[in-house]
Amino acid sequence: MSSKADLFERAARRNGISVLRVHRRDELVDAIASLAKGGDPVVLGGELSWLEHHLGRRGLRVVLADETEPVELLSGPG
Repeated sequence: MSSKADLFERAARRNGISVLRVHRRDELVDAIASLAKGGDPVVLGGELSWLEHHLGRRGLRVVLADETEPVELLSGPG
């Protein structure tokens, strides 16, 4: 029998959503950096704002969700 997490992951992937399973903070930074496409913002919200510094050091454009409007995120860079 599949766990609730496995069922969620399968449903998310069917809908084109990336799912990351990590156990340590450094794994999370590595996983996000490997999925980020050049120039696309990495949007962080709430308790994940601590990642801003780590991802910025890797050259990724980071946007805090509570500092912008959703429409601004959809318009892309510039």
